[in-house]
Amino acid sequence: MRMLRHEKQTTWRGSVTVFFSLTGVLVLCVLLAVVEAVRMQGAKAQTASLEGVANFSVLAEYEKNLLEEFEIFALDGAGGSGSFQIQKSEGRLRYYLKENTDPLSGKGGTGLFDPWRLMLTDCEIQGYALLTDEQGEPFYQQAVAYMKATPQLLAHKIPQTDTGTIRELEVFGERYERSQEENEKRLDTLEAEKKKQEKQPEASESEDHPVNDDTPAAIPVKNPLTALGRLKRRGTLSLVTGGTHVSKTTIPTGALPSRKHLQNGTLKLEKKNRGMAADALFREYLLIQFPNYCKEAKEELKYQVEYLISGKPSDQKNLQYVVKRLLFLREGLNYRYCLQQQRLNGAAGELALALTGMFGMPALTEAMRHALLLGLAYGESLLDVRILLAGGKIPLFKDAASWRLSFETLGSLGRILEHVDGSEAEEGLDYTDYLRILLQMCKRSDLKLRALDLIQYRLQKQDGSEGFQAQNAIVAIKTRAEWSCRPVFYSLPQAVFGLGAGGTKIWQSGSIAY
Repeated sequence: MRMLRHEKQTTWRGSVTVFFSLTGVLVLCVLLAVVEAVRMQGAKAQTASLEGVANFSVLAEYEKNLLEEFEIFALDGAGGSGSFQIQKSEGRLRYYLKENTDPLSGKGGTGLFDPWRLMLTDCEIQGYALLTDEQGEPFYQQAVAYMKATPQLLAHKIPQTDTGTIRELEVFGERYERSQEENEKRLDTLEAEKKKQEKQPEASESEDHPVNDDTPAAIPVKNPLTALGRLKRRGTLSLVTGGTHVSKTTIPTGALPSRKHLQNGTLKLEKKNRGMAADALFREYLLIQFPNYCKEAKEELKYQVEYLISGKPSDQKNLQYVVKRLLFLREGLNYRYCLQQQRLNGAAGELALALTGMFGMPALTEAMRHALLLGLAYGESLLDVRILLAGGKIPLFKDAASWRLSFETLGSLGRILEHVDGSEAEEGLDYTDYLRILLQMCKRSDLKLRALDLIQYRLQKQDGSEGFQAQNAIVAIKTRAEWSCRPVFYSLPQAVFGLGAGGTKIWQSGSIAY
């Protein structure tokens, strides 16, 4: 009987031991599964961090000269070779991902514990944006952002001209050109009529009206337009530069962004900077970054702001175009002033009568009066541009104090231009201010691409950037990577429950832009 009890007690105790052992294994499996799940979530967070670090590291290889020279971030997608291949950037992305994924592979990694046990299986750049996309919009956005972040550049008061005034200036210039063309046609017609009358026989008139010897002879009056015509034939550029040397540097334009069909990126970036304020900041960026005729340039191409406005391949042609545009502005404004001034209108009428009154043709006298006003406006405009190029200032809208020429001095304009001293004109807008107005008259798309022309041209002259092309410059990327996460705490649950030993796939996508 005692032996039977002992056997039952031993059996019961053994059953309890087995029960608690199985229970303990199950609890341990659950705990290990929970720990593995937590580790997996940590691995996902780790891959997100790895993706961000790799993306940042890829764009950290930006073009150094571009940043130092123009404050613009971009990655050369051609790697300096001039041939764009996104696979080159993908290779750098794979390198950074792999190096950071396996911390034990590097020096000093022996003996470290890697709780994540990740293995990179695939990565790619799914999309990218280029500096030249949308006619240079990413460049525009960076330039405006730079100006916003650097308020000390705008510490001085910058004269701005609103859109309405710009359009008004254009209307004045167009009115001057139209009036000049119409008046020249009228004068030609009247001159032909005058010559026709002079050829008619005057014998009968001389018999009926004998000449009175006591009549005083008419005093000859010089026509200032004759001297002005001779002055025009000398060439406008030589007149307004005072005969100083004008750069004749020419650049090849075939490979510049504004002259070729550009490749496009596959990402659309947000346009954070818009409107008139952003446009004004962009123009200031251009005036700060690029030299002009009155601002000494280190590069071979001297007149770079003039290139932004004109887009011609040579310094001389760009300066000629800008001078023509400045004359267009000043002629319209000066002609408007002449029409409004009764004093100038009266003087023009008296001189016109003295020049044409003997012909008895009121229409010819009126046409001559108008021609004199147009000529005076042109002469004053030549003088204005000459002063601007000499470093002086000219007010946008003139008054009696700032007006310089008269009909008496118009014939001597050539000698006046030779002795211009810009330091004497200290009131109004300087040459840079007028360039700012001309930039406002340009299309924004033209300015963006021409600025990229100059950036590419100047960088290719520097060591380390000889193969730089703006259309290869990457400003944003979108990436995707895949990892295999091998189990660490899942071995016991796999053995107990008979689960497979395969790892878990983790995908991460990310994007970054300058």
